[in-house]
Amino acid sequence: MSKRKSQKKQVAARFIGPLQQGVKRKAPKPKSAKAKSKPGKQSHVQSACSIIDPFCGMAKGARLPDGLGTQSMPYQVTSLVTVTTDAAGAAKFIFVPAYGLFGVGQASLAASTWTNPATWNSFGSGSTYLNTNAATVRLVSFGVRVASIASATNCSGYIILGSELQAVISQTQTSGRINFPEKSIRPLTSGYESCWVSKPVGTGAHQFVPVASVTNTFSALTWTALSLEIVGGPATNSCVVCEVFCNVEFTINDSAASVAQLLPPNKPANPVATTVQNRVQSAMPAIFDKAKDAASKTLESMVSGAVDDVLEGAMAWLTLL
Repeated sequence: MSKRKSQKKQVAARFIGPLQQGVKRKAPKPKSAKAKSKPGKQSHVQSACSIIDPFCGMAKGARLPDGLGTQSMPYQVTSLVTVTTDAAGAAKFIFVPAYGLFGVGQASLAASTWTNPATWNSFGSGSTYLNTNAATVRLVSFGVRVASIASATNCSGYIILGSELQAVISQTQTSGRINFPEKSIRPLTSGYESCWVSKPVGTGAHQFVPVASVTNTFSALTWTALSLEIVGGPATNSCVVCEVFCNVEFTINDSAASVAQLLPPNKPANPVATTVQNRVQSAMPAIFDKAKDAASKTLESMVSGAVDDVLEGAMAWLTLL
């Protein structure tokens, strides 16, 4: 290198070096979740959550966005059921999602064998309202929140939750049965809480049925039922309370025809929400051993991921056109 070139580099370094030190380079901005969010995603998430999560605030007033049920009405049936043990510290209840008309029964125990009730009880005033105003009805979502109300010094035994494919009146089962498709066995402690969500079974789960066909001996279930059993619990104690959420959609009968004229038409079908519903309900657990809000957050996360998959698939399909 010549002497002149070396001198030029030294002079340049003398001036450029301080300038470079004085310049603050901006760090690249991290890509936010909003930037990655697909247009309309949140609307799809809310629509899907409202028909999947019965505990969701939007579930009250939700209708299945499948284009059926012209001018139908949504209705939420809620009920509190207290589970009381017998002298041996045992109890068994069945929760059946019979379209909000019927759906709870207490089994009786004899010689280590439970016998389901001969008829189902109704959920509060839900059956009265639907029988008065509905022509046909279908289930949108159904869930039960189970919570211990026993004190810390009066807790013992176990609670067994099981998801049944078909709960039948007067059916017998052995005490302590655990061969359910999905089950949870936990110690009955103070502060215990769990949530169970019903799942559709078969293609008839989203069809409207005549209200008159749903009786207190109804057994043609198209959604799973919940079996709740307490073994070795505190004797003769109201130790568990169950909060039932049953969301239905019904069409108006002739006696309430004047109300039907006031109803706006249903929203157009949302294939994204119904596709996400099928995907999530086939993959999600029925039993969440956690509080209601935590269970809803888990479901929302599953729905959000499914919406992304469905929207990406739709975009990939459109690029082929």
